Amino acid sequence: MREIILKAEGVKRYYYPRKGILGRVDHVRAVDGVSIEVQKGKVFSLVGESGSGKSTLARLLLRLEPPTEGKIYFRDRDIWSLKGELLKEFRRSVQVIFQDPFSSLNPRMNVYSILSEPLRIHELVRNREELTERIGELLQTVGLKVEHMYRYPHEFSGGQRQRLCIARAIALEPELIVADEPLSALDVSIQAQILNLLGELKEKKGLTFIFVSHDLKVVEYFSDYIAVMYMGKVVEEAAAEDLFRNPLHPYTRMLLDALPSFGSGHLRSRERGSIEITTRPSGGCVFHLRCPEVMEVCRREPPPLRERKGARVACFRV
Repeated sequence: MREIILKAEGVKRYYYPRKGILGRVDHVRAVDGVSIEVQKGKVFSLVGESGSGKSTLARLLLRLEPPTEGKIYFRDRDIWSLKGELLKEFRRSVQVIFQDPFSSLNPRMNVYSILSEPLRIHELVRNREELTERIGELLQTVGLKVEHMYRYPHEFSGGQRQRLCIARAIALEPELIVADEPLSALDVSIQAQILNLLGELKEKKGLTFIFVSHDLKVVEYFSDYIAVMYMGKVVEEAAAEDLFRNPLHPYTRMLLDALPSFGSGHLRSRERGSIEITTRPSGGCVFHLRCPEVMEVCRREPPPLRERKGARVACFRV
């Protein structure tokens, strides 16, 4: 049975630059009418190039920024209507793992203080002995040692610091974790270890993940469902296996074709179109300036996100 834990409906986030010498610059549509549903116990990934809006959407889902328009629901409650104990419950239920583990840890606090803070705020321990025991369990769960409890962030490697961030995220036994590019600041050799740790925690604790990444190979391995974003819009959403086997949107195919693939003993890359930075078109489909399959209607009208072949895709050709 599909249990929806988080839902966004027509969410927009616009930024308005200050007026310059030549007049006001057009607003930046970081997120432009996104609607998604995240199922309990699944990994829902947001992918796209830098500037596609995926990290901004993650901040909106975390209630770190207010949407310009639209609604976000966690367990059928509008998250911006939450106050008091309901808001505290939301903060406990939804946790985050940030991209840079060093900047997200207070360098003046040792591990004991970093991990004890959320436990004390949410009153999940009764005394110091129980707190120390709980912190030790968290460290062991993420592959660190109990004696690391009184070290400071600068005494750890990048991979160990990200393990600390994961320990902090699971300390409150959340239902949903938003992981915003959690591997991009790590060495490739460490990325696999952290990804395996996240997978183990997902299975053991029944966690739900919103996973933000630009690395399609990681996304393919870790995801259940994937939403592909371009210029603030979701252009395709599908089950991970279906999306990689049969991508429907030209932009999705372009991203996948740009991946290096191995065959006949050498590295090869297939291309149907170039991936280049471009400006936002004034009308029509946001991708039509780069699309190798563009039609006249694409220049005039924005395609709706429609159900097609078991996926949702915004393209007139599908």
